[in-house]
Amino acid sequence: MKLLLLLSTLGSGGAERVMTLLANHWVAEGHLVTLVTTFGRYVEPAFALSPEVTVRSLDGGPGEVERGRIRRLLALRQIMLDSDFDGAIAFLSNVNLAAILARIGLAIPLVVSERTYPPACPLTPTFEFARRGLYRFADVVVMQTDDGARWLAEQLPSARGCVIPNPVLWPIPSAMPVVSPTAIVPADRRLLLSVGRLSPEKRFDLLLEAFARAGDVARGWHLVIAGEGPSRAMLEADTRRLGIEDRVSLPGQIGNMAEWFGLAEAFALTSSFEGYPNALLEAVASGVPVAAIDCPTGVRHLVARGVNGVLAPRNTDAACFASALRTLLGGSWPGAASTAVEARERHAIARIADQWLSCLRGVAA
Repeated sequence: MKLLLLLSTLGSGGAERVMTLLANHWVAEGHLVTLVTTFGRYVEPAFALSPEVTVRSLDGGPGEVERGRIRRLLALRQIMLDSDFDGAIAFLSNVNLAAILARIGLAIPLVVSERTYPPACPLTPTFEFARRGLYRFADVVVMQTDDGARWLAEQLPSARGCVIPNPVLWPIPSAMPVVSPTAIVPADRRLLLSVGRLSPEKRFDLLLEAFARAGDVARGWHLVIAGEGPSRAMLEADTRRLGIEDRVSLPGQIGNMAEWFGLAEAFALTSSFEGYPNALLEAVASGVPVAAIDCPTGVRHLVARGVNGVLAPRNTDAACFASALRTLLGGSWPGAASTAVEARERHAIARIADQWLSCLRGVAA
């Protein structure tokens, strides 16, 4: 198939990661893939992208003046007109709306996808009005969970929905930067790992306070939060305020996550909301037991309470999550191994990629 993939940027977010995995898989299978970024000039991808993927930017290359929204929309329509694509897939609300508008009057099958749980991350009134009016013109709207599909059916009943979770590539590939766990984690400590953008919605401040409150069971553990973002200075100050700076590390971006998941004996997720958490999926697929807040959405699809980890309620505070950490760090989790095998099979890249293509083929049939 000749595929058009649409995404706002090639940054380090979860949507970018999933689209990169899908694009790489499809070109390896012999499909022709063009990936178009719809906002900003082209930048080097945050995740390794096959050279067989054709990458274009609606704002062009270095030195070109950035286009306004109307010019970008017309440029996207021209791409659709100039190439005989068998189907298009768009990720993220603003990109979805642009794709629907650009496709007006064209026959190219179009699948759009929400990459988070919409009630947890509302749009501006203007974009929400546009979503309610335009999503029915997409051939399929892909949600990541059943919760998302129920929201779609209730809020946009004229849209045709489908559920496709995120894929996991196994073994987890390594990338740059390479950070040695042994250079960060003391030899006499066990590793409690968390991964995500250092931003408020990840609630790493709650994780730090819970870790500080976890008591004696946490004394032999070292917490590593991998990722970068605007909350770094605040989180570093929190470690000092809580007196745990010698038991916590924030090493920034890590490319060799497989090595870290191999060493980790526990994983924590404290997000306010997720779409389908990639880092949690990789932890579970690696057989690492988990303490996670049962936030919307995706967490309960990956964590079986009492089998491969602990689920804390959505309204969890630091004291409650400290209790979850004590259970996790002080427990034994033999069920994590079998859960890992099931997660790798259910989220295998080949299986998930085929579900996306089935959506497109169903439209074209």
